[in-house]
Amino acid sequence: MVTTSLAESSLTVNGVRLVVDSGLARQPRRDAGRGISGLVTVSASKASADQRAGRAARQGPGTVVRCYDDATWGAMPARTVPEVRTADLTFACLALAVWGAPGGDGLSLPDPLPPRARAAAEAELLRLGAIDGDGRATDLGRVLVGMPVEPRWGRALLDGSTLVGRRAAAEVIAAIADGARIPGADIPAFVRRLRSGGGAESARWKREVSRLDRIAGEQAPMWMTGVLWSAARTAR
Repeated sequence: MVTTSLAESSLTVNGVRLVVDSGLARQPRRDAGRGISGLVTVSASKASADQRAGRAARQGPGTVVRCYDDATWGAMPARTVPEVRTADLTFACLALAVWGAPGGDGLSLPDPLPPRARAAAEAELLRLGAIDGDGRATDLGRVLVGMPVEPRWGRALLDGSTLVGRRAAAEVIAAIADGARIPGADIPAFVRRLRSGGGAESARWKREVSRLDRIAGEQAPMWMTGVLWSAARTAR
């Protein structure tokens, strides 16, 4: 087994006797430029390395090959930094608002939400219309939390579906949501290349387009129903 996060889970994979540990990990970090999280490669922690090594001996004697020297081991942090301290908290804050505990207030969380990250997430949710001024979830917020995409992309998918159609909206969001570098920031040209491509990148994009198109078909009617209901209440 080449170590991934699977090697740090409680899942036992039968037959593993050899683990190759790169000493690296992919962890979420907030991209200040885009305001959302993305996976970056960082040094693993000693605790993670020990957990990975143990994977080789779950069912009997095993071997771990660590692809780094003693100096690198010594420089590794003792423990992995909790994700709540480094990741974008927009979805977490939305889920808490829908739960009825904005920002986790009143809950015994393992790690409290960092104040600055919480404030940034709640400001973004307010801008999206997912929460109100008191931090409570709106009808739109309840729709967005049920979508398996980041809230910004969820709102863009809903709005785009009504403006340009579900498929076109799904194509654009699938192209930009993973943080791909788009040459010249020419999104239409990038989408056309993905449409006509036959490689792994295009295949992955097409699968994501189908997924987003399906999500839009399921959620857009709920979103429009909520809009019409809110309009009716306002008219009264």
